[in-house]
Amino acid sequence: MFEAVPLRYDGINRLMTLGLDQRWRRLAARRILAGTPRHILDLGAGTGDLSLLLASLDENPSITAADFSRPMLDLLQKRTEDAGLRKRIKTVEADAAELPFADSSFDAVGIAFAFRNLLWKNPNREKHLNEILRVLRPGGRFVAVETSQPGRRHLRGEILPAG
Repeated sequence: MFEAVPLRYDGINRLMTLGLDQRWRRLAARRILAGTPRHILDLGAGTGDLSLLLASLDENPSITAADFSRPMLDLLQKRTEDAGLRKRIKTVEADAAELPFADSSFDAVGIAFAFRNLLWKNPNREKHLNEILRVLRPGGRFVAVETSQPGRRHLRGEILPAG
């Protein structure tokens, strides 16, 4: 699904949350930045809404945007270039079950609307959680923005075309 919807992904989040996703993301960004982090991981970065917001709110931390979807990262890279933030936001194609970062690499890890994908009915959920803990420095900050998995099939995105 994530290979087919990069251009519609942000609109889908806006629709599913009635526009509240932007407010929730801003609150999460402030929480992430409250710890004055130097290195931030935006896990499941998608099209980069959280990464771009973090970079616009604070010019000091380096931001790594990781996602397993190359089309999502391609759109994120275009958005960072358009915003003049290419040097501030590094994109990395990565599987959340095997993150390509050293232990304790990040002062903060943020995830917006991707945590459910790592946990809900996912046989790798333990690996995902362990990887987040592994790359987060001791005493670091983890912030997740999420909605619950909708019960109605048409709201879960299962009707989106696969390709």
